[in-house]
Amino acid sequence: MPDFPTSVDDLVRYVERLHPDGAPLDYLGEAMTVSSLLADQADELLGHFVERARRSGQSWTEIGTRMGVSKQAVRKRFVPRWDGSDPIPHGKLFSRFTLYARRTLLVADAMARRAGTPRVDASDMAAALLTEPDGLAAAIITNTGISTEDMHAALGTSVASCDTVPTAPRLEALQFTDDAMAALRGTHAATLRLGHNYVGTEHLLLGILSTDGATSRTLTTLGLDADLVERAIDDAVARIRAERGETSQ
Repeated sequence: MPDFPTSVDDLVRYVERLHPDGAPLDYLGEAMTVSSLLADQADELLGHFVERARRSGQSWTEIGTRMGVSKQAVRKRFVPRWDGSDPIPHGKLFSRFTLYARRTLLVADAMARRAGTPRVDASDMAAALLTEPDGLAAAIITNTGISTEDMHAALGTSVASCDTVPTAPRLEALQFTDDAMAALRGTHAATLRLGHNYVGTEHLLLGILSTDGATSRTLTTLGLDADLVERAIDDAVARIRAERGETSQ
């Protein structure tokens, strides 16, 4: 195989330039973000050649066989989400976030601004999860017996809504507190660890719980913890696969 276009050394130098005087954990945090972006680009690369194979006449079964997965799995991964008009191209920041997860971040921003701050906090993100009732995180939270009122009272947040379409420029303009950034890093870490090719509201919830911040501690007192959430995610994934007739890979 020819020399790979990007070496690990190049990536290491890139991360170090992001924090010239950073501590080891600063570098680790940036490396996780870069790894997530690389995963987005990997999806885009595979998607390009999947589309080329489809245009040349290969079936989903043939493509899935070459990739070592079922045709259902490859269709799920590479057929465009929603209606094919996703405003965020593959490889862009937040491109792997589901529509529910993107809207959650915008509602969190609306909550922060209503409280008089331009920066989204982890508490805003947690409360905003319940504004997407069809998202898995909201189902997990409500099944634990936590109401919207309970969540706002515990976190000190207030109800807000946002009708803005979650486009790339709008999402990239969001500003986050340190706790929220830690939650986003935890979100990407959870997504990578679980082997999922998307970032949903459930991953945001796991990311928030993975931090040692005030929001994580508050959610724990309400009865939420990472183990409970991860078990619920595993159960949901297994149920969806069973409904689609897919087998574990």
